[in-house]
Amino acid sequence: MANNINEQVKQAMITEDICHREEEFTKLLQRVRGKLTEVVKAGSEYSVVMINGSGTAAIESIIGSLDKENCKLLVLENGHYGKRIHFIATRYEISLEVIVFDEVFKMNDVEKLIRNEKITHVAMVHHETSTGTLNPLTMVGRLCKQYDKKLIVDAISSIAVHDIDVIRDNISFMAGSSNKGIAGPEGISFVVGRKNEIAKMIGRSTYLSLRENMVKQNEGQTLFTPAVRIFQGFDKALDLLREEGLDKRQKRFAEIAFVLRAGMKELGFELLTQSPSNVSSLYSIGKYDFKSLHKTLKSEGYVIYTGINDKTFRLCTYGELTVDNVKNFLEVLKNKIK
Repeated sequence: MANNINEQVKQAMITEDICHREEEFTKLLQRVRGKLTEVVKAGSEYSVVMINGSGTAAIESIIGSLDKENCKLLVLENGHYGKRIHFIATRYEISLEVIVFDEVFKMNDVEKLIRNEKITHVAMVHHETSTGTLNPLTMVGRLCKQYDKKLIVDAISSIAVHDIDVIRDNISFMAGSSNKGIAGPEGISFVVGRKNEIAKMIGRSTYLSLRENMVKQNEGQTLFTPAVRIFQGFDKALDLLREEGLDKRQKRFAEIAFVLRAGMKELGFELLTQSPSNVSSLYSIGKYDFKSLHKTLKSEGYVIYTGINDKTFRLCTYGELTVDNVKNFLEVLKNKIK
């Protein structure tokens, strides 16, 4: 189902023009950075660094800024986005250890690798949307603290959806984006990272150097032209999140997911996710044809995504969706598969 954006967010993007080199944008930039600090419960030892681009840009800014001469990265992989971290690290010639799981992490196997003295950093996806799996962030964070490893987290699809506390979870670097759980417009990503760790990073990319972006933003500016309109919409989305309350939004997502999964089970669709998140589920397509089902549902205003192969499909419930929206979807689906 589509990520519906609140009308107030849309309106915020068609207000008066502001110049990105003037005081008005500086205030907007620092306001957004401050609000994000609240969302992930970061203390003063953390910095929020804004990156123009999708969540993958934030991931690449972290991985590509690691000092490859003094780094060995362990990637915990159980889906498409874990594989993407693996791919980016390979492109940047980072020394790697990769463990691949069919789905849920086996924590005994994770610990065996994390305690390896050669490992300096551990990277994981919190919510692996390709399978709908919610990975055990807090447990991995505890192991990283116990064995003194730096934890890198792709939380792009879990921020504002599941409980994240960068201090409690011992996160050194975390990637997020303006859309997904925060429900802003697509196009801006960000990194929440420990200031002292970012300051030591190597900038091998001109555009995505995490350290250089942080330094410039601390001065109230961006290295390159920012997406001002998206910043304005993002700022409003963060206001709406604050108004709703982080806990209430997480509970709303959980309730919607419960209703959706109960309804899908009643319709005979098999849930394939062993450890499902509050927003994404992977189902077997069963006896139905995906292309035909997709076309039929889209004509009624609902979009379903392909899964990990042609025998599966995904349902996601971000944005302004309500329980009534989900019930309507289930009713439409029921009528279409009769």
